[in-house]
Amino acid sequence: MATFNLLEAMRKKGIKELVYASSSSIYGEPEEIPVDENAPIRPISVYGASKAVCEALIHAYTKLYGVKAVVLRYANLVGPRLRHGVVWDLTNKLLKSPADLEILGNGRQVRSYMYVDDIIEATITAWRKTETSYEVYNIASEDWITVDEVADEVIKAMGLNNVKKNTNQCSTELSG
Repeated sequence: MATFNLLEAMRKKGIKELVYASSSSIYGEPEEIPVDENAPIRPISVYGASKAVCEALIHAYTKLYGVKAVVLRYANLVGPRLRHGVVWDLTNKLLKSPADLEILGNGRQVRSYMYVDDIIEATITAWRKTETSYEVYNIASEDWITVDEVADEVIKAMGLNNVKKNTNQCSTELSG
């Protein structure tokens, strides 16, 4: 609803340009990595589905009302003041329970991470380079890492030992 309300306010005020922060989560678990912008949109979360719906609304407004829109499908963001995402989630779980870590899924999900400064630069570059009314760009690094490997790095950075990692499929011990 917020995206629809924003688009309606833009239409009424004659605002014709938009940069939309979407998410790589619209792809769900992609068949190929790296993910191409034309890969099937198959979200596996409500968040991913809501981002896909917002992209469709924005596309309609570009066709109906002449809005110029750049849709940026960001990978996972890391940097100072981070307040969401896998790294933040794992860190907070370990602060609450340093000996036991719940990992959502099986831990083998592959993710790309980008530092906030690189995200900002990519956003500005994408906007400046866009020449058509609707463009979509995946903003991700060339490096990929599993959630389990991210958990290992978080455990190591926190100086923890003998953390029991619990996934949906198994539990493993990790000495840091």
